[in-house]
Amino acid sequence: MHTGDTVAWVKAEDPLKHVVILMTQQPLRGARGVVSDHALEGFITDGDMCRALQAHDHIRGLTAYGIRTRKPVVTLPSARLMEALNLMENRLS
Repeated sequence: MHTGDTVAWVKAEDPLKHVVILMTQQPLRGARGVVSDHALEGFITDGDMCRALQAHDHIRGLTAYGIRTRKPVVTLPSARLMEALNLMENRLS
């Protein structure tokens, strides 16, 4: 699990440009939390950004909320590695 300064945390209303800037400033660029009222609402991956760019000709209005993965697969920090692996491999995509 990664927390703190290694992960870019963005607000739901943050524009896509701001999300990209924050993601490039952090060592972990694969997934980002979207926080609204201190609750995790989803993640943004590089793939989410690519899909958003492919789907929209005009990206100025895109926000973190609009491009996020809405139902991220999560597990407890205490979960064993095999449990987490099985959860990720057997999830619905």
